Amino acid sequence: MHDLSLKLYQVKEYTHKLVPAERHRDWQKQNPYVFKCRPLNNANCFGWDLITSKDISVSWNGDTSMHDVTVDTCHGLAITNFGHGTFTFVTGYTFHTSEKWALYITPIPNEANEIFYPYSALVETDNLKYPLFVTVKLNRPGTFFINKGTKICKIVPVLIEPVLKCVPEISCEPDEFVEYRSWQAKERKKFQQSEEFQRVKNARPYRSEKLGWQKFYDKISNFTIFKMKDVDYYK
Repeated sequence: MHDLSLKLYQVKEYTHKLVPAERHRDWQKQNPYVFKCRPLNNANCFGWDLITSKDISVSWNGDTSMHDVTVDTCHGLAITNFGHGTFTFVTGYTFHTSEKWALYITPIPNEANEIFYPYSALVETDNLKYPLFVTVKLNRPGTFFINKGTKICKIVPVLIEPVLKCVPEISCEPDEFVEYRSWQAKERKKFQQSEEFQRVKNARPYRSEKLGWQKFYDKISNFTIFKMKDVDYYK
């Protein structure tokens, strides 16, 4: 068992902000039934979100040189390094994790960013001794304004070694799994034939959030709602 600690050493005067990941997405409001999907919501709020601490403007003329992308000074919070329509957010921190732990840098799940797409990275932060950078790709040429509080990426600590040692296996399904799936299918069919389900299903306008929920997954999950700890800023 490798206990996790995550420390951020501030190395710049201006930094972006790390906050507990948000549970819901704006698009879910268009279909509130999705709010009931625990695996999706847990993916949303697991880990921490890196968000911009200042407004930033960025322009790309469509060419491939690093000089073809320009950002304002933004207190040194963003720079151009690699060209091809990319620029880099400077977090302002050296991230350090306890031994064997790394940080998985990944796009914000279940949420599209209209301006840029962050590249994924797996960083061995148990030995990292310099600041963390996050490089993103602009979706198209143009000039864009990135508001303060915009989500840059998600940061999730992971143990690398157990994953590397894992050998996926394919085998026949155990009898108890088959029996459970058979029971589940019967329960679902019975539920979908119920008067309540049919009434909501056929309603105009259709209100999916009014549909019942059998909570098969909820009954086997170990965690109800993921809630990450707030970052303990010393300032």
